[in-house]
Amino acid sequence: MTIRALLRTAAFLTAGAAVIDPIVPVRGSAPVPVAVRAMRGTSDTQVRSVRDRLSSALKTSVNLDPVEQPAALVLIGGRPDADSLPDNLPISTVGIVSSSGPNIRIVSASDPQPVLPGWTATVKVVVEGTGVAGTTGDVVLEQNGIQLGSVSHTWSQASEQFAATFSVPLAEAGVSIFRVWSKPGGSETTLGDNGVDLRAVAESRVLKVAAYDPRPSWGSAFVRRVLEADPTFEVSTIVKASKGLEVRAGSPPAVLTASGLEPFDLVVVGAPEELTASESEALSAFARERGGAVLLLPDRRPAGPYLALVGASGFTEMLLDKPVNLEVPAGAPVQASEFALPRTSDTATVLVAVDQGSSSRPVIVSTPAGRGRIIFSGALDAWRFRDSDDDAYSGFWRHLAAVAAVAAPRRLELSVHPGIATPGTSITVRAEVRRTEIGQHADRSEVPPIAATVIAGDGSATGVRLWPTAEAGVLEGRFEAGTQGQYDIRASLDGRVTADAPLVIRDNARMLVERDDEGLRLVAQATGGVTTSVDNLQPLESYLASLPKARTVTQFHVMRSPWWMVAFVSLLCAEWTLRRRQGDK
Repeated sequence: MTIRALLRTAAFLTAGAAVIDPIVPVRGSAPVPVAVRAMRGTSDTQVRSVRDRLSSALKTSVNLDPVEQPAALVLIGGRPDADSLPDNLPISTVGIVSSSGPNIRIVSASDPQPVLPGWTATVKVVVEGTGVAGTTGDVVLEQNGIQLGSVSHTWSQASEQFAATFSVPLAEAGVSIFRVWSKPGGSETTLGDNGVDLRAVAESRVLKVAAYDPRPSWGSAFVRRVLEADPTFEVSTIVKASKGLEVRAGSPPAVLTASGLEPFDLVVVGAPEELTASESEALSAFARERGGAVLLLPDRRPAGPYLALVGASGFTEMLLDKPVNLEVPAGAPVQASEFALPRTSDTATVLVAVDQGSSSRPVIVSTPAGRGRIIFSGALDAWRFRDSDDDAYSGFWRHLAAVAAVAAPRRLELSVHPGIATPGTSITVRAEVRRTEIGQHADRSEVPPIAATVIAGDGSATGVRLWPTAEAGVLEGRFEAGTQGQYDIRASLDGRVTADAPLVIRDNARMLVERDDEGLRLVAQATGGVTTSVDNLQPLESYLASLPKARTVTQFHVMRSPWWMVAFVSLLCAEWTLRRRQGDK
């Protein structure tokens, strides 16, 4: 067969094959579908960095954006939420805190407790330094880029922690956002854990005070006047002026009983030595069960049934020729010259002391009583010296009464954690019912129904299901944070009592990086995955590469390649060229 014939035959065979369009099965393996999920507090930059490194190292071995059911899950960030983990799926974890190299990070920080407008909130953070011994760093508190405070610390050990405390002034009611961050060192390996945003709340509320004098007392009368002059307090008064004659003001209880005192946050008692045994028991129950505060203001040597409330083993009387200054925690000192100094137990907190020689003795003490407190003032004649500095006298008693009253639990307390978060964060709602609202039966405790709602800025509301916890009267629920904005979390108790807590969602919020290496390791170990950190992805890359790949069969149409057309034309052109050279037409 001539070359021309071979070329012509090859061209005809190519054309025939193209008409038949044969199918050739090609066997191979599909990339492993792997889902990548960010945990709370993980930034988009951190997630993108891990994804890019995995994609570059594994190339076509894995598919990090699977449409189908994933064969494995990679969690990037802090402590995983057990409720959101899928079943029957190997889970690998990537901690975003570097496991090696110098690092400074904020270990713990939480929103301060709500305070009254004009007060200062206390922010506490714990900072950990690893591999930075011999260096000095600053922990800074900022608001809108303006530095409000700074604490310096010199690191002396290979790994250590220290606590920093800041006082945040909240002049007006509302929500304030602050950032606490540790200035990074020059050789730090990880910077994503250096800062955290915190939310502080100042809320206006009326503190209800019951004032009771079994007999007229100057000491309690002047304290009562201080509180009555402040709109923060709503004071209801009972003064037994003489036998069978009572002077009442406001809405005091008809009889001094524990149930009658429930609406109040604080009870101020003058001349407590005149209290009966039943009245003393009512005050004790008010503190222990209701969680209220009782302020005892005697003006003579302590005696009578109320001594059991104070918890002192005895009293030392001290009478001075001239008044002395009593140093108070905040503000100018107050004065007194006649004292009944309690000999307190280790459980008592000394609020005010007086110097006695080379030592000091407690004058005003606060003793825990169940969920409440009993405050005893041994400054028997402090009221006599109020004119020396009326502002100091008023400010001291106003502050002491407000702190005690604010600590008394309301019928329904509501909190959210975290108070500031990024969209998609899991938010925990906690509702706590006061013990007096819980019905007690022979075989069970009955909590009134509680409903919680998330109210967005546009007024739309979404319900949150609350579930009982192991603690009686405490319920918790979770929901996923929505888009950026400020939300109001509202709970209602039996449809009558409401409580609110603000929630701030910001796209750029800095959240606490929760490091729980043992928890991450246990999750990976229990599900068959691996755990590693951002500075060493090699174990994860090896694990994902070793996952079994699904076998695939692809139907391949051989003749549909454009190169066959090129071959066909080339064969025809070659045969035509030879024919022309040989003189054939």
